[in-house]
Amino acid sequence: MASLDTNEKQVLEKLLGMGGGYVLNFSDRGFREFFLDDVGVNIFDEKYNYSSGSKANRLRGFWQTADDALVGKSIDKFVAYINSQIMLGNLNRDQFGPDLVSFARGIAARLQMRIVNADGDPEAMDQQFLKKEREAEHTADEEPSPKQHASQDAKRAAEASSVVGKTWWKDPTVLVALIGLFGVALTGYLQFVYKSGHEGKIVHVGFFVKQAGTAKFLKYARVVLQLSATHVDTQTDGAGLARFDVDPEKEPTLKVTVSAAGYQDGSFTTETPKGNQDYDIYLDPSSASQTFQQGDQPEIDADGQSVAALRATVLFTYSNVTADGAKCSNGRIEKRGTEGAWVELIPSGANCKPWPVSYEELGQDDDWFYAWDNSRHMTARFPKKVGR
Repeated sequence: MASLDTNEKQVLEKLLGMGGGYVLNFSDRGFREFFLDDVGVNIFDEKYNYSSGSKANRLRGFWQTADDALVGKSIDKFVAYINSQIMLGNLNRDQFGPDLVSFARGIAARLQMRIVNADGDPEAMDQQFLKKEREAEHTADEEPSPKQHASQDAKRAAEASSVVGKTWWKDPTVLVALIGLFGVALTGYLQFVYKSGHEGKIVHVGFFVKQAGTAKFLKYARVVLQLSATHVDTQTDGAGLARFDVDPEKEPTLKVTVSAAGYQDGSFTTETPKGNQDYDIYLDPSSASQTFQQGDQPEIDADGQSVAALRATVLFTYSNVTADGAKCSNGRIEKRGTEGAWVELIPSGANCKPWPVSYEELGQDDDWFYAWDNSRHMTARFPKKVGR
């Protein structure tokens, strides 16, 4: 179990945006690959399955199970991932303050038994540590004799007596020390006392914009957050995510409107959360039910894909019987679009309305289609031939 204390966990959770079960802008597949490739761990191993099994809870389970060195390595990799995503334009630099990043590097250094220097550079820390060890060994090899000890003690006593005889406030060494001490005290007061008492608590609120039915992430969708005195307008990134910084005391209610080419506009209203939180907003294709006549110009969605290509191709249908004995029909497996967007509409519940489960296509052979079930973290296969 990693030796993370409460303060360190809170800093890491804020840095990694772990509200609402998410971690940064990772999808389930991206989260799995990050841990396999960069950390050398299967994060979906059962031993990391904590609470709801979300990405954030699996990371908390990892902290509770893995040793210090491995957790420290993962933090270093997260910091490197954040920097690369900022350069690629997938994350906003303003959401990752230098104090947060520096503190996280310090946690990683502590867990991996490294020394922290002023810049928080792990390699420089290791070099500093080795340098101090060599200096200590060199000093031990040149240990002075008892006669030399006596001479050094006499010299120190003479220097001390000369300082006592001076007016202490005129001694430059004393003045420099006092000025430095005052600066440290003032900085600490402004950062930890004044600032915490005079600034409201800011929370990070994220909105994932997805296509209804398939849960496909929509990038470059316009997201407008309406505030009491103004509004903030932004676009979703490559992961379909738009983030905002909000003060819950000033803005008790969040109202968001969303629009994307080829989709009906959507809106979302909720109370402002007290901590970091992410929400999902689903948009319906605006022309999914239209029929195209020969010679019509096809409409294009936000990704440049024909809206006609988004129509569902039914693979097969089936019926369910609920716990109370009601028979529900119209369950079906659909392939939507040409890029591997699969969805299963499962009939269930008292009124037998289907609810969707999305899949990500993995491949196919002569008999089967293979897809990844995002909700249950398992591989599914669909038959190409009737009777399987």
